Amino acid sequence: MYLQLVNGYAFGETLRMLLWISVPLVVIFFLITTWFNHRKEEEADGLVYAVDGGGISLETGADPERLARNENSEKPDERVDELDWAEENENMYKGILWLKEKYEQYRELSDQRYERVKEELLRSEKKYQELVATLATPPGAEESAASLKAQLKAERLKVEELTAKLQQNTELLMSIYKELDKSLYAVSDRV
Repeated sequence: MYLQLVNGYAFGETLRMLLWISVPLVVIFFLITTWFNHRKEEEADGLVYAVDGGGISLETGADPERLARNENSEKPDERVDELDWAEENENMYKGILWLKEKYEQYRELSDQRYERVKEELLRSEKKYQELVATLATPPGAEESAASLKAQLKAERLKVEELTAKLQQNTELLMSIYKELDKSLYAVSDRV
């Protein structure tokens, strides 16, 4: 009896109202829990947030290695900064050299692949030209014409495959070049 009092429209409106209330509450709940989890991880890493008059400052905990290096120096912060800067630049330089070596290796490999595919393409084109020349012979060789047409078709497919491989290798080379170029610009921007 009470089931007839609730129609589909009223049920839909009630459901819509509940969703308008619950979805924002769930989103806010997830944002708050994410923020607390982030703070907890940062505190575990030795970073503590302090709110000073509306601005947020970041205070780091004491680092034992930094304290050990600074015990004998007159200006501890400057000495540590110089050491950190030198180590960072050395690591960055090694990274750039590694990228350069990798780029040269990729370049050599792609050049070798390119040459191999180009040679295969030339050989296939020669075979194709030979087949075309043999098809231009007098019509007395009808039995071999079918086999030659099959060979011609196979060689055409091979030429198309080699052309596709050549194009893929060229695109691969260009993408490698672009990635290395981006990484070198990114590293030079950091310096």
